[in-house]
Amino acid sequence: MHVDVVSVKRFWDRHSASARFALPAGWEDSVDEADLRVRSEETTAALSGDGNKARAGQWVRTPKGWSGVLLQCPDFDDVLEWLELFAGTWPHRDEKIIGGPRSRSASTAMLPSSPGLMTYLLMSLPDLTQMSRSEREIGWHVDAGTTRYLAEQGLAWQHIVRGTNWMNRSDWEVETVGLDHTEAIAEAAQEYGPVRLLSIRDSLAQRKFELRPPGNACAYSGPDADWRTTLDRHRDILTWTPPRTQYGCVRHSHFGGGPSGQSWPHIYESDLRYHRPLIDTYVPDASGLQVLTDAHLERANDLTDWDITPLTGGRHLVATRDVEGWFRPPAGPDWGPGSAMRPAPENEALVAKARADFGEMILTPQVIKDHNPWPNWPK
Repeated sequence: MHVDVVSVKRFWDRHSASARFALPAGWEDSVDEADLRVRSEETTAALSGDGNKARAGQWVRTPKGWSGVLLQCPDFDDVLEWLELFAGTWPHRDEKIIGGPRSRSASTAMLPSSPGLMTYLLMSLPDLTQMSRSEREIGWHVDAGTTRYLAEQGLAWQHIVRGTNWMNRSDWEVETVGLDHTEAIAEAAQEYGPVRLLSIRDSLAQRKFELRPPGNACAYSGPDADWRTTLDRHRDILTWTPPRTQYGCVRHSHFGGGPSGQSWPHIYESDLRYHRPLIDTYVPDASGLQVLTDAHLERANDLTDWDITPLTGGRHLVATRDVEGWFRPPAGPDWGPGSAMRPAPENEALVAKARADFGEMILTPQVIKDHNPWPNWPK
């Protein structure tokens, strides 16, 4: 096998010191992800003594064949050296390794106008206050084992609707085939930060799963099933891994993603992101279905009207008794992404009561001011 130098160079980026490449189409059934990983590791090991630090990973099966990413290659000569040695592990094949595939975004023509449900999981993290500002704001800080588990669960979630499947890594989106890229998802979260899986069958049957720094997982489902069935699925996601979940909730959400702007009662999404250690003992808002810690419950005002189910690791599933009021899809026209994080407008009294029940557990600007994890930040 040979290397198409011109093609590969088009997909090499000096700034990120990376190159995207693809094996010839038609090889999908002759090699698998495990085989590609072994060959990649052997190639990297063979070149390590020569100062070439290039390494490959994030193997994804696409409709046009297997695709990988070569990292730590600021010099294009390193790219060629690595790929030529890698190609040599198939000495009797006459095809070429090429660059790509090209990024191709999923169509947004069938995005639902009605909100579905989103589960948010804020995973347990190491002590961010011991990290530099740049490190804690950019990186993915969930341990490798949990990251892989989330990737595996997210991939299965994506495939529920049996639609066309996509994976987005940084500025590159590609259609994917099969369930062979758990490792690619986990590696992408650690290398690039945000990684998104998307599945679209029609305007209602849609799934999305995201891993976002510093350690957030989000799972969306469109309004394609009975709302109670959908809610049961999201309840299951909340309990994927309680000991490693610092906070979780289920809410109405538009397909566009997580909360943006002032979608919480007192704070902006950026307040939550930049003061993440406060989530150890505070929550961004009351919700009809949440996973909370012992420390959260200590701050509650009165939860006698809520069902509390103990989980493992000092976590608790806290659920409303008015399931219909919180989670039945709203009637009438769409009411906009800002308010889609809450129950329908006619249930505002329900939300107000919940916020009173959770009391001092809810994060506010005053709490941030009084307990800022980084008090020396510029204002």
